[in-house]
Amino acid sequence: MIRLLLGTMLIALVLLLMYRPVFPTKHLGPAAAAAIRKGTTNKAQVRALLGEPQSAERQVPLRQVPGTEPLPAKYTASEIWTYWTVSKHKSSDATPGTGPAHFFIIVFFDARGMVLDCDTKQDE
Repeated sequence: MIRLLLGTMLIALVLLLMYRPVFPTKHLGPAAAAAIRKGTTNKAQVRALLGEPQSAERQVPLRQVPGTEPLPAKYTASEIWTYWTVSKHKSSDATPGTGPAHFFIIVFFDARGMVLDCDTKQDE
């Protein structure tokens, strides 16, 4: 019984040490997103500006078919980084209990690591 309890505690301790929430090290906001330029900003520059992404996804990009409308960056990107912040209230005059506001920066990269597009979203 004691071995089971110690084993469970050890597993819980290892899981707690492995779990480390990732938060951006830099200030997120519209000004930070405006500094990211399509075709000229690369991954290292985005990392220097915003810190480590809270979410990073790799995908196989779709190829653009010649003679058709350009596909959105979310389909042609090789990698997508997402950053977000959460504030306590949606605005300074928000009533308590309305929930937090979220600000997102989504950065789409091509296979060379250059920014294809940068999108921002904010909950209202």
